[in-house]
Amino acid sequence: MHGNRERAAAIRGDVLGRTREERLTLLDLLIERARITGMSVIPCPGNNAATRAVVALVRQKSSGRDNSVAAVAWRHPLIDRLVLEPEVSALTPPVRLYRAGLDNLSSSETARLQSRQQVAAAIFGITSAEWCLAETATLMSRTLAGRDRWMSVVPPVNIVVLSLDVLIANLKELYALLICEAEVSEPALTNYMSLISGPSTTRDIESIPVVGAHGPREVHIVVVV
Repeated sequence: MHGNRERAAAIRGDVLGRTREERLTLLDLLIERARITGMSVIPCPGNNAATRAVVALVRQKSSGRDNSVAAVAWRHPLIDRLVLEPEVSALTPPVRLYRAGLDNLSSSETARLQSRQQVAAAIFGITSAEWCLAETATLMSRTLAGRDRWMSVVPPVNIVVLSLDVLIANLKELYALLICEAEVSEPALTNYMSLISGPSTTRDIESIPVVGAHGPREVHIVVVV
């Protein structure tokens, strides 16, 4: 066990010590692998460019609708910095952006019901991830306060906003980071951890591919570089 922790610590050191150029190489790999799984990756030079990219996606995917559209977003520092509310509300049709999600497990039943209703009505789920594995284009996230899992799986369009420093290479690096992690830095609603690679797909009925049967039909990754 001690040897495993030492190896994990060495891998963690390599991950956290990567240069910007090395992380940009991982970004190139992510773009390539995400294409295979049906996701788009949009690199953005700064928060303002990321805001424009998210708004452009929302505009494109909500065009042609006569009525206002709903979106839900995680309460997350990176998403907060994009200041999306005034931008999406000015679109045609206007987009109502809710900061859904539970604050803790003891949230009232009224708060739970309101959050579920907002998520169920949303066309867009705007989320993030703790880590993104470039080799398999896999997003890893936990269910934390204000970051409920259903916000990434119920809306048909999931827009994931990441910073460059959460890109890692593979599962080996993720396991090393988890082994070295003393505790989650933020209070968890549950111990649930999600690994998501692309839109939801199934071939349950006569081997016919169906997209969006058990999750979003589209996943778009916006990376702030």
